[in-house]
Amino acid sequence: MSSVQSVVFLHGLGEGPGVWDAQRAALPSGFEGVAVDVFDGADSGRASGFSLEGAATRVVSELDRLGIEQAHVCGLSLGAMIALQLALDHPKRVRSLALAAGQVKSPRVLMAIQSAVMRVLPSSVFEKQ
Repeated sequence: MSSVQSVVFLHGLGEGPGVWDAQRAALPSGFEGVAVDVFDGADSGRASGFSLEGAATRVVSELDRLGIEQAHVCGLSLGAMIALQLALDHPKRVRSLALAAGQVKSPRVLMAIQSAVMRVLPSSVFEKQ
């Protein structure tokens, strides 16, 4: 009996899980796609409390909620950085990684500017449509 393999998709900054709809729909038989909102939770990406570790923990919580023990993980940009953190913090939960446009070490100045911008933008900018 063959089991279904899960593929977790992690979006980048300024995007939401819906950007992965076409990829999820195109997965072959035997695979199921799950797009996780990397900003869902108490330390949403719009607040100064955001961390890669916290986002990786949210992904694990979502895997637990869905009953997924191990998954292929695909991340784009910030999602790639979270996917890498997930693999470092929870290696047994990651079956494989596909990373696009991520950075191993973000430039401090760029991250400080991004954090400042995220703090001043109204939360309505980030609400799901």
